[in-house]
Amino acid sequence: MQNPGSDAGVLFSTETIMAERNPRYDNLYVFKPDLSKLHPGDIFLTRNVESDSLKGRTQSAAIARATGGHFSHALLCTTPPTLIEAIGEGVSNLTVQICFAHDLRNVRVLRYKDQSIARKAAAAAATVFLGKGYSVRKAVRSIAPGATEPGGDSDQTFCSALVASAFRAGTALEFASLNPFKITPAFLEHADCFTDVTHDVFIKILSPNNIEEMSALDGNRVVSPLAPQSRLLNDYYSKLSPLIQDFAKKYTVLTSDKLPTSFLNCLAFVDATYSALEKGPLSEEGRLAQKDLQFIDKLAYDLLASGGMMKLLKEAEEYENESNQYSLSQSFKCNPDISRNDTFGLISVTRQQIEVRSSTLGRRSKSLSWTEWQKITQFGVNVLIRRLHVLEEIRQRVFFDVAARDEE
Repeated sequence: MQNPGSDAGVLFSTETIMAERNPRYDNLYVFKPDLSKLHPGDIFLTRNVESDSLKGRTQSAAIARATGGHFSHALLCTTPPTLIEAIGEGVSNLTVQICFAHDLRNVRVLRYKDQSIARKAAAAAATVFLGKGYSVRKAVRSIAPGATEPGGDSDQTFCSALVASAFRAGTALEFASLNPFKITPAFLEHADCFTDVTHDVFIKILSPNNIEEMSALDGNRVVSPLAPQSRLLNDYYSKLSPLIQDFAKKYTVLTSDKLPTSFLNCLAFVDATYSALEKGPLSEEGRLAQKDLQFIDKLAYDLLASGGMMKLLKEAEEYENESNQYSLSQSFKCNPDISRNDTFGLISVTRQQIEVRSSTLGRRSKSLSWTEWQKITQFGVNVLIRRLHVLEEIRQRVFFDVAARDEE
């Protein structure tokens, strides 16, 4: 099961409405990711050096020191430009298109040697982990000598454990026998199976006019309209998980040892169990199982249809529309505030996102909740298609010569 409708970072355009500019950024060069150079499965390691919060800077330094590395946080690229991370709110997404770094010493991008496995890890992160809760206790115990934790199937996680679990799910041999809950950012930093591609991914630019609306990977973050998504998905999961656990105990033949650990996992579980029940004539136990499954499915549907998820998506769509209008208005000016690199990179990754998200649309299922999820997915795809049309128009108007050469 793909996760084509919930990336928190996919609903933002290249430009944003500008806030009052901090004088510190006047004539200052910063580093911004080149979206066209990002690959699914790329790992971002960061250290909070530039935050306004003394507590944040102190905690970041303490984590790096305790783990024996330079970095304190890890994020994973799912479908560019989206990064997934485990933070205090839970596992959620961040769009790297509105991110920058003050200094490349505070950021590192690592790429796994086998891109097919990296893509599997990225897909696993997007489908299995989004919406999971964050565990401070597990994060602290990851650096405690002799401490033990369960395997990668817990319903709570922390940043580097998420990355390790994703690569283990993606069949990376280096992670097959490791406990994800003992993996730290320092382990990832020093692992031989990754290549440092930081200088390939980041480019040095003069600080953009809208830098106050951007997130510093090594400092202050801006709040996404979809920031509450993780809490919402985790709440949905908490309502479904007990029912699914009871179902699994009652109908052991229909279920595997690995039970869902996130809401999206629950949707996949319901859909897959319907398929299993359809493979042959239903016995009396099968009919009872189908009835119990329909009850779980109806609850999942009611949660999705209650409007919480769509409300978040529509709020993000409004933000996207404002950003699109700003970019369009700029495109008619003699000296538009539009980055060529961002525009071309965003066109490329938006096409990828549309392809990935559309891959599960149209598949028929007996599951009411899966069908409702497809409607939510379609909404997200439509937003991406509108963004792509805007970007293509800007590309033709502002960068006509380059666009013409690319089409030759």
